[in-house]
Amino acid sequence: MEPAAGYSAFAELRTPQDDFLAWVVRCGRAGLRINPTVVHGGTSAAWDALYPGAQLLRLNLSETPVTFQQGLDMIRLHTRCPTPALGARKDRASP
Repeated sequence: MEPAAGYSAFAELRTPQDDFLAWVVRCGRAGLRINPTVVHGGTSAAWDALYPGAQLLRLNLSETPVTFQQGLDMIRLHTRCPTPALGARKDRASP
């Protein structure tokens, strides 16, 4: 791939997620192309020191309008769902 330049903006989630990094991973697996600051900034601790309690996303403003809108729609969809607990669910019966 050729290097490319573009414009980005940092946006903060208005619906905080219990485990931000796990939320980002789930969104990425669902096809959302977002760049969390924890990935670009090195560590969660470093970004928490810079932006205490903030859950920031790096949005690519250079996307086509349709792709950008699809990304925003996916963020809305995923922030409506509560973050599921990690680990096995104990209320499920074994097969």
